[in-house]
Amino acid sequence: MNNWQPGTTLNNYRYTIEKILGEGGFGVSYLALDNQNTDKKVVIKTLNDKIQKLHEFDKF
Repeated sequence: MNNWQPGTTLNNYRYTIEKILGEGGFGVSYLALDNQNTDKKVVIKTLNDKIQKLHEFDKF
């Protein structure tokens, strides 16, 4: 699986991935720093590679 690594930035540098919190059969959860409010941390959840590669992915 190709997970985002610590230091990866998202949404035009708004968020920086700090670590993976967990993985399941459907998705991955990450702890990230909100770069517009450095005292704030957020959780970002995304579908895993296996789900994204399914022929019926557009239904998810």
